[in-house]
Order: sequence, then C-alpha cells, then structure tokens
Amino acid sequence: MPDYKAIYDEIIAREENYNRPENSPGFLNCQQAHRELVNLSGRALDLGCGVGFVVEHLAGPEFWLEPWGADISEVAVTRARARVARKQVPASRVVQLVDQMLPFEASFFSLVTCFDMLEHLDEADVQTTVGEIQRVLRRGGVLFASVSCRPSGYDDQFGDNLHRTVRGLDWWVGELDPDRAEYDKHRNQFIMWKTCRKS
Repeated sequence: MPDYKAIYDEIIAREENYNRPENSPGFLNCQQAHRELVNLSGRALDLGCGVGFVVEHLAGPEFWLEPWGADISEVAVTRARARVARKQVPASRVVQLVDQMLPFEASFFSLVTCFDMLEHLDEADVQTTVGEIQRVLRRGGVLFASVSCRPSGYDDQFGDNLHRTVRGLDWWVGELDPDRAEYDKHRNQFIMWKTCRKS
C-alpha cells in the first residue's frame, strides 16, 4: 500500500488549490445538492475530508446533521479542526486515519460523503474503502460520492499521478452500484447516490 499519509501531508502543505473552497469538489457538490441534503438527519461522515470544507458546510444551521470528518493526512486534519472549530464542531469529530479501516462502529452514520477521494487510492484499496463505507452506514443511510474520471493535474513527491485508479464510468458503476448517478462532462466527474440496504 502506498504511504498515503506522506503523499497527502506533502500535497496539502505544497498545493494551495487543495486549501481553497472553490477548488473543492465536495463543497461544490454539496452546494448543488443542497435541497437533498437539508432533508437528511443524523451523523454524517465526510471521508477524505481534506481541510474540512464539507464538514464546515454541513455544520450550517440549515442542516439537521452532526458532521464528522476523516482523512489520512495529519496536515489536512489539523487544518480541518481549526476550520470547523468556527462552527463549534468538536476537534474529536475530525479523525486522522491510520489505514483503510475506519475507526467507527458499524452502522454509526446516516450519511457518508466521499468526494473525489476514491480515485486517489490503489484499486485494491478502493474495494476495501467501499466495504468500510458500507459497514459504517446504517440501514437506510445514504452514500453521496463523486470520483474524477481523468488523471490528476498533480504528481506526488514520488513521481506518481495523484489519481491512482483512473477508470471509466462502467467500472465505477460496477464498484459502487449506485441507485442514481450522473456524469458531469465539464468536470469529468461521476456523481452518485446510494441507499444502504443492509439486512
């Protein structure tokens, strides 16, 4: 498994674009899906939260959500905690991951968001992460996610493209099995919704 922590500590510290809300796919997707998100309630996890734009957004007074964030990067988590403190989100709700296993109980969340993160993982790690998302979602809970279907404009410090799993829509549909999906041609992005149907 790549050293994702080292990669994203360096990228978050180096690339200013990762620290601007206008460049955050998750922030943009949440703004566009505002009508759907205001009808959800319960605990919400933004997986791969970066510097916390989605967690901060979902902490707004119009939402009925208890937002949480998780990221592998210590630099990102530190910045996210500082950002969400302005919305009275406790620092303990922004968690630094140590591997692909999410440190939460099964069925802990009503909503998991995961925006333009899965393609940053090796293919085997995509499958593990999707399994973990399913585990932490409660029955009837919702996954709202997006993936970029193109190579990244950035390489990591080891010379590898940041998008490690660049696949077409059919592959992502097979992996994620969404209830509803759309393709944003302008951003070359696959956006999907899925309801968790645990037995």
